[in-house]
Amino acid sequence: MLQQTQVERVVPRYLDWLERWPSADELAAAAVADVIRAWQGLGYNRRGLNLHRAAQRVATEGWPDDLTELPGVGPYTAAAIGNFALGLDVLPVDTNVSRVQERTGHRFSPAAAQALMDLGATVCLARIPRCGVSSIRSAAEAVPLRRLVPATPRADVAPRDGVGASAGRPRPRGGPVPRPGRPRPAGPLWNESHTAVTVSDTRPWDNVTGA
Repeated sequence: MLQQTQVERVVPRYLDWLERWPSADELAAAAVADVIRAWQGLGYNRRGLNLHRAAQRVATEGWPDDLTELPGVGPYTAAAIGNFALGLDVLPVDTNVSRVQERTGHRFSPAAAQALMDLGATVCLARIPRCGVSSIRSAAEAVPLRRLVPATPRADVAPRDGVGASAGRPRPRGGPVPRPGRPRPAGPLWNESHTAVTVSDTRPWDNVTGA
């Protein structure tokens, strides 16, 4: 329900859903038309259909060892179900959790899943993080740049005729003119003084500066 709909809109719908179908058995026995009608306004109807099919699978065969065998369940959803519903020792990593882990260089316990999601969604924001109120700001130090965007290959190029900024610049055969640039870190990094870390050269280990 939360994949395409804001939390404040989901909460009352979720509570109504559970009041109507409090178990997998009861949802499995529901008519498809009723499920689709109850799902309206919560994103793609196929998600409601997959939830109905998954309930039917659980009602008839029980929970599978591999949750991705359920209709509509991928690796992240499987991890979320395992952590929040089944108490399994697995950490669901969404964009918020990933951002917190990248900025701290730490891999957290699955028990911290909800706290990490909330921290990433409200404090450790992508563009303007609220480092001053962060409970883990002392750990938010710059970590090694593990992944860099590779430079445009220079092999097999053809000269380009013309005028202007692109004149005389090589172009990969069958592709656009490469834009000048430099490797970039995979995501924002932050140093111990809570300022953004930028790479000012193609040699990141020698040129990391606070922005």
